[in-house]
Amino acid sequence: MIKHVVMWKLHEEANGKSKHENAMEFKNRLEALIPVVDEIESMSVGIGYKLAEGPVFDMTLTTTHKNKEALQGYIDHPDHQEVVAYAKDIVADRRVVDYEVS
Repeated sequence: MIKHVVMWKLHEEANGKSKHENAMEFKNRLEALIPVVDEIESMSVGIGYKLAEGPVFDMTLTTTHKNKEALQGYIDHPDHQEVVAYAKDIVADRRVVDYEVS
């Protein structure tokens, strides 16, 4: 099993919308992939709610996939790529880690 974890820092404003509005739209678009992309075993999308000092990210995504090939299938899926295109306008910074779990 592969776990895919992504964290994003969003622009304060993008596409004429606030950070919170964009975060909600981004979350909805990601969650809409669940019934469409067979390679997704599970998905959790979180929007941060608490202000903290230091470098804080605004959103997180955790997905699980049967294997590395399934993760790549998710990444390459056309519907996922549409969400990636949307994210490019609203994301200021991104961090990713993929790892194997038993």
